[in-house]
Amino acid sequence: MVELTRGPMHDGGPIAELDEDDTVVGIPFLCLSDAMRAVAELDRLHMLVTHRAVRVLSDGPWSWRAHAATRDVVGLASAVLAAMNDGVPMLTCHSGLYEGINNGNLAIEVPD
Repeated sequence: MVELTRGPMHDGGPIAELDEDDTVVGIPFLCLSDAMRAVAELDRLHMLVTHRAVRVLSDGPWSWRAHAATRDVVGLASAVLAAMNDGVPMLTCHSGLYEGINNGNLAIEVPD
């Protein structure tokens, strides 16, 4: 997924070649969710997903963008709970986000 968003979309890349043959490619929903975090240019990912030769494969009417954002929040919450449960601080570039948790002793600031 990430590699497909790096090259020009108009120059006859793999998706364009499939389109020329009236073929459709299916991209699994979870692949898009993972790609959301790795792709530098989200507009290019959107162009890929909305291409007429691409179908998003999913069991339900999921929004892959919302899923990616939710997974990030849930992952962060899990890290906070694990740190609190184990009585250890978290290393983060954004320690100010955790000032109100655990008497301000939850996070240690590290350089970005």
